[in-house]
Amino acid sequence: MSEGEKNVVKEESEKIGFGKRLKEIITANIVSASDKSRKISFATQEKRRKVITACFAELKAAGYRLKDPSDFANRHMVFLARKWEQEGLEPSTIQNKISIMRLFSSWINKKGMILPPETYVSDPASVARTYVAVS
Repeated sequence: MSEGEKNVVKEESEKIGFGKRLKEIITANIVSASDKSRKISFATQEKRRKVITACFAELKAAGYRLKDPSDFANRHMVFLARKWEQEGLEPSTIQNKISIMRLFSSWINKKGMILPPETYVSDPASVARTYVAVS
């Protein structure tokens, strides 16, 4: 997307409102798997929708005033991941949320922006999953 196209999208977004623009982005992308190879279940769609909207609500509550969902940046992911770490969320929960926001970032043409989970937290153990062998 060229810089001019991005500006047009942002101008349109400001006219229609943040919430409506977020809904448009989600609706346009939510039904497909991340690799676009197949459709995903309604449960997965709903989980993604809830996580994405909750993330933006958390950012707003913390004082971040994004004009458009495509303004989501790495600094926002840092804030969210550290907040979740401080709240004591399970490593798998933090990883899942980061994964969903990584997918969202690809929807807004920022593929590769979201780094591995341990990049965002103060203690890498807070995002390390542990497995128990079952025999």
